[in-house]
Amino acid sequence: ILGLKETGRPHGAAFEYRSIETDVLAFIMERVTGKRLAQLVSDELWQKLGADESACFTVDSAGYAIADGGFNATLRDYGRFGQLILDNGGGVVPADWIEATRNGRHGPDFNPSLPQGSYRNQFWIEDSRSRALMCRGVFGQLIHIDWNTRMVVVKLSSYPDFTDIAYSVATLKAVHAIAAALA
Repeated sequence: ILGLKETGRPHGAAFEYRSIETDVLAFIMERVTGKRLAQLVSDELWQKLGADESACFTVDSAGYAIADGGFNATLRDYGRFGQLILDNGGGVVPADWIEATRNGRHGPDFNPSLPQGSYRNQFWIEDSRSRALMCRGVFGQLIHIDWNTRMVVVKLSSYPDFTDIAYSVATLKAVHAIAAALA
C-alpha cells in the first residue's frame, strides 16, 4: 500500500466509496490490537451492547474477516446497535465521536442515492438537515438512525441488483413514510 503512488485526484477532492478501505481498516485494527476482528468486535462492542445472539464475520480463504460486507447478526441485535448509537453511544461509543460522525462534509451531488449525503467514520449520513446515520449493506441491508424522530429502522434484504439505486431510494422513502406514520 505504501508503494502506491498514482492518484486519480488530490486527497479529499471528491468522494468515492471503496469497500477495500474497510478491509484495510480491519486489518490495521487486528495488527494494532493483536486480536482477530471478530474477537475485537465481540469484546469492545457486541457484549457491551447486550446482544442476544453471537454475530459472525464471513472470512476469506486465509481466514481473515471480510469486514466490508461479511458481518452477520440478527435483526434485533442490529436494532440494539442502532439504539446504542441513537443513545449517543450508551457509554460504549464516545458521544463526541458520534457527533463528529454526524457532521460529515456535505456537498451537492454527493452520491446518486444520497445527493445531499455524506460519509464519515464508516457511516453514511443522509443529509445535512437530518444528519441521520446509516449503515448500508451492499445488497440493501440498512440500519437507519434518526435523532429527529428518535427512531431506528433495520432492514435485512438481498437486492437482485445492488447497482440499481432505485432500490436505495425506495428504501429511504419507506423509512420516511414509517417515520411520518408514527409521528
